[in-house]
Amino acid sequence: MTPQPRLDQKRWANWLSLGAALLALGGCQQAQPEASPQVLRYLAWTSPGQFSTDLVARFNALPNLQIVTQYTAGSLVVVSSLQDVRGDFGFSQADVVYLAYRRGIEPNMQPHTNLRAIAVRWVNSLNVVVPRGSALLRIEQLKGMRVGIVPEGSAGELFTRIVLEAHGLAYSSIQPTFIENDEMLSHMLRGELDAVIMVGTPFSDRFSPPAGSQLRLVPVRREIINQIRGRYPFVKLVDNPTGESSPSDEADTVGVDSVLVCRKDLSEETVYQLTREFLSLLSSLSRSAPQVAGFDPDKASATPIPLHAGAARYYREQQMLK
Repeated sequence: MTPQPRLDQKRWANWLSLGAALLALGGCQQAQPEASPQVLRYLAWTSPGQFSTDLVARFNALPNLQIVTQYTAGSLVVVSSLQDVRGDFGFSQADVVYLAYRRGIEPNMQPHTNLRAIAVRWVNSLNVVVPRGSALLRIEQLKGMRVGIVPEGSAGELFTRIVLEAHGLAYSSIQPTFIENDEMLSHMLRGELDAVIMVGTPFSDRFSPPAGSQLRLVPVRREIINQIRGRYPFVKLVDNPTGESSPSDEADTVGVDSVLVCRKDLSEETVYQLTREFLSLLSSLSRSAPQVAGFDPDKASATPIPLHAGAARYYREQQMLK
């Protein structure tokens, strides 16, 4: 009769062990942390401005989202990185976006089909600037002159080539010096350059009097603008007021939109949220920042390539609310 109690004790011990294991498992399940935030790689310019800083802060405030900034050399790198899944979103000029999506950009001359657009930001204008006393009145007169041009391989340099070619000029027709925007004017005012071609902030925003009194903007004639726009639909006419120091009230030039782009395979909900926060920031800045002063939210969806599904959904909803 003595073996039976030992068997019962063994069974009770097994049941107790099983119960403890189940309790421990339940405790582990309850203690599991929340899902990790989705990490998005923002492809930024090497010297990001306040707008980029504010935008990243807004995006990071979204639940379950974390932004990691990857610095790049600009628009060309942004589109190639998105195509090759080495980034998730960033800004690029409309000319680069359009050409990359349609036919490819060097060194990858295949259509960048993984690109999608979120929204238009603002216009980057091309400014041909000379000293005020210069005899140069037309861009064709740059032939043989020493001209400052933004660094080779940049979006601004690609746009510069488009404009020069429309005037019958190539780099072999001039004496180009490839130099950053911020360094151009000092070289020209020291007499080392005859003219500079800057791409970015409009002339009137960058050079207000009295600094602008030493400079003059050379216009792009309307017939040339029409010729360029006939070939490149993303190019825009820019009526560029030149300020009190100019003999004329305005000088025409051309510009291209800065566009927020992303990978096609980002989730619809993620891009929907990015679109909403991006346009909210632009709207709040439009009353204070010069380059955003003309921002029209109704034109934000006028991108040179197809919209991402998440962005398209946001714009549809906004139209329904009107």
